[in-house]
Amino acid sequence: MKKRFIIIGCLIILLAIVKVECFPFGLPIEKSLPNTSIFVYSKDVRIKNINDFIIFLKNNTDKYDLKIFEDSNNNINWDKVKEAVKTGNIMWRRYYILYYTPKYCNMYFIKVTSNGHIYDYRSCGK
Repeated sequence: MKKRFIIIGCLIILLAIVKVECFPFGLPIEKSLPNTSIFVYSKDVRIKNINDFIIFLKNNTDKYDLKIFEDSNNNINWDKVKEAVKTGNIMWRRYYILYYTPKYCNMYFIKVTSNGHIYDYRSCGK
């Protein structure tokens, strides 16, 4: 009986590790939402702090519509972006998240874990 509890305990720990390391945002959503796109993918990137997250965004400006953070010269004000970044944890894995609202849309956000898992949510629907 004691062996059974040990085996079950080890399986639970193993499942938690697999969940956090492979699917930190859960399994990809298959349902369709009106005028909403949800992208879940991984990149070979390591993000140790907010500055690394800003560098990641700078290297991917073609993917993310950050015009809401532009200054009067139509340049992205990266200090404003940095102020808008929030952090959190999924168990032991740190993530960085940026909420932003492009013109004529409800809400977008990009969430990236420290080991490169990305959840990209874009909604322009109601």
